[in-house]
Amino acid sequence: TIQILNGLLNRVQWNLHHDTSRHLIGKDQLEQKREQIRSLIDHFIEKELDQKWVETKFIFNGNKDAPEWETRLIVIANHHCGNGCQFLAALTKQIPYGTLIGTNTGSFPKNSFGPVFQLRHSRIMLTFENKLHLNHLGEPVSTSGYLPDYWLFPPSGLTGIMRYANKPN
Repeated sequence: TIQILNGLLNRVQWNLHHDTSRHLIGKDQLEQKREQIRSLIDHFIEKELDQKWVETKFIFNGNKDAPEWETRLIVIANHHCGNGCQFLAALTKQIPYGTLIGTNTGSFPKNSFGPVFQLRHSRIMLTFENKLHLNHLGEPVSTSGYLPDYWLFPPSGLTGIMRYANKPN
């Protein structure tokens, strides 16, 4: 929505105007990001868009006519699972021979930005998440992430997992 884009723009402008000696990214990159967001806001206004949904799909088998994947995939993950790990966890749920082991994978995507608000008369910035993560079937994924097929509480379960991984299909 335009409000979310304005929040992102405010965040970038905040970073530009409250310069510290330890910028994670350079000022020129912040300026470029600010111009991109401004262009996007102009596009929303010009096209009279209230909101725009961005859909991403991670289809591992390609198109419907692709041969089935008969390879076994075992993913061990926990709540510190990053974005790449989340894709692998999703893959284990899509293929017939996929197994997710460990604990829940945590929220996804990591480091996503929502609208940013600054409290009046202070430097306190607030943000509220407003995302919905759907699996390959279009169903919501729990905010705690993908649940494993087998729970693993190291180190006691590690030998059992190794036996399982070395077992033929």
